[in-house]
Parts: sequence; structure tokens; C-alpha cells
Amino acid sequence: MIKSDSDEKAWEFFMDCYKIKSPKISRGCKVGKWKYVDDSESQKSIDVSGEICFNLRLKDSRSTTFYGSILCDGKSLSQCGEAFQEKFLELNNILGYLQTSPYNICILPKPGGLNNIKKGIGNDRFDTYLWALYRYYKGEKAFIINGYAVAMSIVNRKILCDFLDEYKSTGSDSDSDNAMASLLSLCSDLYSFVRTKEGEDASQTKEYKLIKDLINNGIKPIASKSDFRRYIEFAIRFWELRRKGIYSHLKETHKEHFEKVCKKYEKDFEETNEKIKKINKLLNTNIFDDSEANSFKEK
Repeated sequence: MIKSDSDEKAWEFFMDCYKIKSPKISRGCKVGKWKYVDDSESQKSIDVSGEICFNLRLKDSRSTTFYGSILCDGKSLSQCGEAFQEKFLELNNILGYLQTSPYNICILPKPGGLNNIKKGIGNDRFDTYLWALYRYYKGEKAFIINGYAVAMSIVNRKILCDFLDEYKSTGSDSDSDNAMASLLSLCSDLYSFVRTKEGEDASQTKEYKLIKDLINNGIKPIASKSDFRRYIEFAIRFWELRRKGIYSHLKETHKEHFEKVCKKYEKDFEETNEKIKKINKLLNTNIFDDSEANSFKEK
């Protein structure tokens, strides 16, 4: 089981999935070198660290998180009914497992602090972070260049921009299409999404539609149980697409050793799939109804 986005097993996964060499320790953090361009004409690399995509925790060791407080109607968990507490803790355990599953951990560039920008812009929301990247590719760069981490050097921000600009698309006359094509290309590398096939209309793929939906949701607040439920549904769509993409990516990058590499993570993949099934069932209980937390009951 992967316990964090920086533990040994997580980095073993990153090394296999992204073909990164053994990480080094830099300022107490594991950092690897990732070749994001590696072809016969050019090679470009950047330092990367581990990251969690959807941070969905309801409770830490001390108290409920922001999302937990939404489900509890602003009360402490102990003030809620026993049936609600039971489902709340069950949901929290499942989300805690999924948070560090292979489908929910990735790498992000270290220079420029994209992980800190993600945390600062939208309280670590994955959809708001994609919205900021979309605006970047639309030419509105302030969210990334000036976002969060006030002590960040402009030199490191320029390294980050050089990385992001490598994915910039110029294949359409439409600014919106260019921005989406750029973001889809970036996501294909960072999140192992299945790439669009030659001649395929990218706008009709599940990956494109999910990214578009996430961008549209990223400008909306998560302030109610139904908002949070919808956000988890987006996470499930992301995990299901990433499951497919990881297998496809590993098959392409480890042709001779595909079965061997997948075998290493077989248990993690199977357990993650089971947890997703369980969370789908919990979405159909009224723990997510915008009603009093202590009146919880099964639908």
C-alpha cells in the first residue's frame, strides 16, 4: 500500500510510470529528474516531486477538514448522530485510501512551485488548478507566474513557464481550442491519459470532456453537500480514466516487461477498484443530502 506521495513505493511507481531515475533528497524532499521531451531531435528535463491530485480528506487526527465540516453542517463530528458518524468515518477511511492510490498520485515540476500554486489558488482543488492552467494557455498568466509562494524566484517561475509552454498548441484558429488542446496534451503526460489517436476528434473523447467539466466546476465554490458530492464524482471519473491510461502508458513504455511491471501494482490496482465501488455506494446515501447531519438515514 502506498502511504504518501513521497514514500518509497510511490517513487517506485513514479520511476516505472514516468521513467524517472532514482530520486535524490533536496531540502528534505524527494526530487527526481523527468525527461518530458525525449526524442531524437531534443531532450528536455525538469526536477519533479510527488503530488496528490484530489485531496478529499474529511478528518485528520485533530478535527474535521473543510470538506468534513460541510458534511457535518458546521458541527463537530461528536455532535452528529451515531448513524451519520459511522458513515462519515467509513467514507473518510475510503477517501484516505484513495488519496494515495496509484490513480491519485502524480508528479509535478519542482521549480516554480506548481504544487504550492495548486494549494494556494483553490485550497488544493484539482478543478480550480486545471482552470488556472487553462487560463494560462489562454494567455492569462498571472495566476501561475504570480500565484502563491511569495518567496519564489522569478527564475524558477520562468523554468516552470518553459515547461508549460512546451505543451502549447497552435493547431487551431480558436484560442479556446488551442488552450484546451494544450491542457489535454499536458494532462496526457502528467496523468497518463490516453492520447488522442491520429484523425480522432479530441473534443469527443472522455478525457477532453472531463477536463472541460473540471474547468467549468473549478470557478464554482464547494459550499454544500451536493457540491462536494459532485466533486467526488469528478474524482471518480478521473480515477477511472487514469486507470485506463496508466495501463496503456505502461504497455507503451515497458513493452518487454509490461506484465512484470503491472504485476508489481496488481494488488494496489485491485484494492483501489474495490474502494471506488464502495464510494459509489456511499454516494447513494443521504450523507450528502443538504439536511441536518444528525438526521442521517439510508435512502
